[in-house]
Amino acid sequence: HRRLVISKSQLLVVAVVACRRRAPLVSFGLAFFLVAVSLNLQILPSGLQVVAADRFYYLPSVGVALVLGAALDWMFMRPYARAVAAAACMVAFALWSWTTWSYAGVWRTNESLWSYTLARSPDSPIAKGNLALAYILAGRQEEALRLQTEMLRSDTNAVTIANLAIGYLKLGNVSQAWSYVQLAFSNGLARSETYYA
Repeated sequence: HRRLVISKSQLLVVAVVACRRRAPLVSFGLAFFLVAVSLNLQILPSGLQVVAADRFYYLPSVGVALVLGAALDWMFMRPYARAVAAAACMVAFALWSWTTWSYAGVWRTNESLWSYTLARSPDSPIAKGNLALAYILAGRQEEALRLQTEMLRSDTNAVTIANLAIGYLKLGNVSQAWSYVQLAFSNGLARSETYYA
């Protein structure tokens, strides 16, 4: 996946250089997109767990808008291409409107958002943890516990263990909750954090 990202970036760099004299606005837009998006690609690992998110493309998309605007301007200045440009705009607006309408359902609840994220990133501990939290807030303790127990198979994070303790406590299973509290202590969770939780 990383190789694919780098090869696309290299093609964009070539396009930036090729367009700099004949289409400076296109060159600038592509360069703006590359610089702005490079901060979120994690080509150089930072050690942070980052989930890809739509908001990471808000600022870079300004560069894409410049390129599209320059292309439309070029087309509207030529009578033979004007009808094609108008039709392309109408199709694009219709598609974007439909995509926005259907995608809005993903953001309806925490559960729908993190279920959608987990379906696309099945190994993401952030998505699993937040979906488990959404289940807890919705009163679906057993589903939350199943997900948190699954997380413990690959992630012995002390906060995950403490959340599992909270889930068992809410279900009234004090002895199981206490065993997970002790496990959280042994995995480095500060006592003050556990008491707060």
